[in-house]
Amino acid sequence: MTASGKYEKTLAIAPIPPSKTYKTIGVVKGWEGQMGPISTVDSKSRIHYSMLAPPPKNLWVAATDCSPACGSGNSCCHVPPLPGACFNVPSCSDMGGGAPNMSAPFYLVGLSLDDASVVDPKPPPLCSITDGMCPWSLEVAAP
Repeated sequence: MTASGKYEKTLAIAPIPPSKTYKTIGVVKGWEGQMGPISTVDSKSRIHYSMLAPPPKNLWVAATDCSPACGSGNSCCHVPPLPGACFNVPSCSDMGGGAPNMSAPFYLVGLSLDDASVVDPKPPPLCSITDGMCPWSLEVAAP
């Protein structure tokens, strides 16, 4: 409170370990389906942890029954046993696998803030929604 009886707003900023640059993580190849924004950062190790799941298996395969034939740059694809259809993709493998399996296990995936690489190629499974054991938040314990 000031001498005139008015409150002033103050913003206090606690320093985080010395300012350093970090690499934008973006898409994490081989992982998807983050369960909400459940993640944390270990600032000392410079690792970002997130709950991620492996991507679903791609069910789309090449088909030969598209009529008329697909135009240039398009592919005739289907999910067996359904008939083929033309899609604007160079390969049926580019169709993707659909929505993530939310009942599959989530893994605690660590990502380096220095180069955006996956820290452990085989991270530990953490939980699945169906077992009701997934945490609502993650925290890094003090050393």
